[in-house]
Amino acid sequence: MTTDNEFELNELEVSILSSSYEDTARNTRRAIEDARSLASVHVSKGILWPMAGFLLINAALGAGVLHFPSAYFEAGGILPATLVQIHLMFLLSLTMIILASVADLRCDNAYHDVVRTACGPVAQRLAALSVVLACYGASVSFLVIIGDQYDRLFSSLYGSRFCDVFYLRREFTISATSVVFIFPFCFFRRLDFLKFGSILGVMVMVYPILLIILAYCGPGQAWIAADIRRYKEAQLHSIVDQIVAAGRAVPTVCFAYQTHEVVVPIYANLRNRHLYEMLRATLLCMAVLFTIYSTTGILGCITFGAAVRPDVIQNFDANSPYVLAGIVVLIIKMVFTYPLLVVCGRGVLERVELARFKQRDCTSRDWSVYTHYIITLVWFATSLMLATTIYNLTKVIDWIGGLACANIFIFPGMCLVGISTNSKEFRIQRPVLNLLVGIVLVLIGLEKFRIGFGHYGCVFLIDRG
Repeated sequence: MTTDNEFELNELEVSILSSSYEDTARNTRRAIEDARSLASVHVSKGILWPMAGFLLINAALGAGVLHFPSAYFEAGGILPATLVQIHLMFLLSLTMIILASVADLRCDNAYHDVVRTACGPVAQRLAALSVVLACYGASVSFLVIIGDQYDRLFSSLYGSRFCDVFYLRREFTISATSVVFIFPFCFFRRLDFLKFGSILGVMVMVYPILLIILAYCGPGQAWIAADIRRYKEAQLHSIVDQIVAAGRAVPTVCFAYQTHEVVVPIYANLRNRHLYEMLRATLLCMAVLFTIYSTTGILGCITFGAAVRPDVIQNFDANSPYVLAGIVVLIIKMVFTYPLLVVCGRGVLERVELARFKQRDCTSRDWSVYTHYIITLVWFATSLMLATTIYNLTKVIDWIGGLACANIFIFPGMCLVGISTNSKEFRIQRPVLNLLVGIVLVLIGLEKFRIGFGHYGCVFLIDRG
């Protein structure tokens, strides 16, 4: 029989997995497992703030780094994109501290516990829904990245007309890889045997950064694809275009920095559970991530210019053994990470359905088996269909980044509004100030959400046109 605590914990696992697509799902899963291994707030030792900062970094750092050079160029260049990143970092840090402070009201240990405490069960279900959708979007993006790697490989080996051969087209390569190597693992209920790939996941995300640094410094210039070298000197946007385009970096930054679902369990396991300790861990996390993402974005933007592609690996020539190794390992990583998203996303959907049918006195065991296979088949088939029709990673990033705005801004803002309207119950000081800040955060989240999905719609129409 599934308890409420187990249900909430599985929801938390899904939210953390989805938040890090940029993160990668495997890195974030390891972060939450590290936090869970410390049990609860009642542990006798706990972790120090530097370790908490490392867990936050591990949860955030992921495949979003592949898109940062393109995001920098689309935002109008280095200065506008960096300013947008700094602006969002401040807001992200603020909402992380808000979640920790609200968690202290009833010693909550999970993100969804905090949302339920402040806003009630309906808001908790909405948070779970946004998390599942982001998780689904991340699974689509993994398949798109697999197709990108095959395209770069075959373009380098066979030239630009490789698509004339049907078994080299991305529709075939994505489908074949998914059906043979991914689909069988999606039906497992537990994937503990895939834990050996955790270190691989971190190394893969560092690999593109090293390639960009070497390409910028000189030794890796020969690894850049010939078509990229021809057009990389094109000028960036004008000053007016830079101002208008700066908002385009918002979805990528939100996607890349999102660690909010793992904030609460990590905070609950601090040796000294105090907001000051959490603030230090948050600042450490933001400083390290800013260094990594800014280095990737700035050097990638300078090195590739107008020729930069949504997946930065596509800017390199796969004839180089160093680039080829990165492509192969990246494909393997995506193959191993996709099933984790399916398992965790399906877990939330199954429990929601089972809870509903138990109230109707249905046979929960039979329905569990039924939903297990139906959800898996629908999830895999639809994500594969979308991945074979979407050729631009930017669209998927914008989708996930838009959803991330809900967990980053909207729900923390709602938490402030909720506790402010019940200030006597929670003994909140300055309820009016908290209420105003909460409303502002919700409005900011809605605006960022609009920017993300508005950019998604524009890119979709451009691609279709």
